[in-house]
Amino acid sequence: MSDETIQRYIEEQEGIKIILTHDVDWPPQGSGIDYILARNYRFSEEVVLKTVREGYNPYFDVPDVMDLEEKYGFKSILFFRCGYKYETLIKYFSTRTNSEIFSG
Repeated sequence: MSDETIQRYIEEQEGIKIILTHDVDWPPQGSGIDYILARNYRFSEEVVLKTVREGYNPYFDVPDVMDLEEKYGFKSILFFRCGYKYETLIKYFSTRTNSEIFSG
């Protein structure tokens, strides 16, 4: 679907109310490349290659969600764990994520 088609659809659907929610199950450093590659069937070939070549983490898509919100003018709710394995806490998320999430 093109960006124009999505934007037109959003504008035409003023009466529809949708609540988008996202569970953030992994800290920013992610699950690790071994975990991702063991589950490569979940992702397109493009995502797998990007993971191997660039260290992309398909499980940490908070910045992608935020970019889509800005681009299309919608908001969604992110549910973060209070803590993660290996003592990684939510305070370690990026400055951009922290400031935008906690400032409203």
